[in-house]
Amino acid sequence: MKHVRQENKFVEGTAERFYRALLSLYPAEHRESYEIPMLQLFRDIYRHEVNLGGYRSVLKFWAFILKDAAKSIFLEHLKQGVQPMIVVSSFKPGVSAGVGFVLLSIPSYFIGASLLRIDAPGLRYLANPIILLGGLFIAVTLNVLSILSVRFRKDTPSMFDVSLSLRFWNIAVISMALIFLGVLLSYAFVENFQQRSVG
Repeated sequence: MKHVRQENKFVEGTAERFYRALLSLYPAEHRESYEIPMLQLFRDIYRHEVNLGGYRSVLKFWAFILKDAAKSIFLEHLKQGVQPMIVVSSFKPGVSAGVGFVLLSIPSYFIGASLLRIDAPGLRYLANPIILLGGLFIAVTLNVLSILSVRFRKDTPSMFDVSLSLRFWNIAVISMALIFLGVLLSYAFVENFQQRSVG
């Protein structure tokens, strides 16, 4: 029982750290006003979802959080008077690439062990979709934001300026993450839809 409680606490702590990373993408003014109440609301709803329906309802919860965050982060940056949307300017491109490669080690370990049919240590925990897909999402997001700059200009007519820096290591992380995503989706498809022997 104690082990289960510690595991739940670890998962909840990881979920909160991930949500804090999402909050860091909001403009500074928005964070100053709303970060603490948003975190508290996140904790309350997350605990309620885990207790109510277990990890299946937590997955639905994360799908909602990611969809809502993507939309509201973009809109908040537009409201802030249209600064260039380099929202991870505190992350240097080299750091983003390094963090991305570390995050990609998780799905590469899982994919390698699964293809070789090895019961590797920790594989059961890494099979969690939140860990696998969350790691890929963070790796892609950090590296996209390191090479992408979006500026909204209030000209007549209003315009978006989008610029993309061609930095090899950041693009390599994004490409590998997309390849891993394709492999994981194919793996899930094959595992769930392969023919089962009858009787």
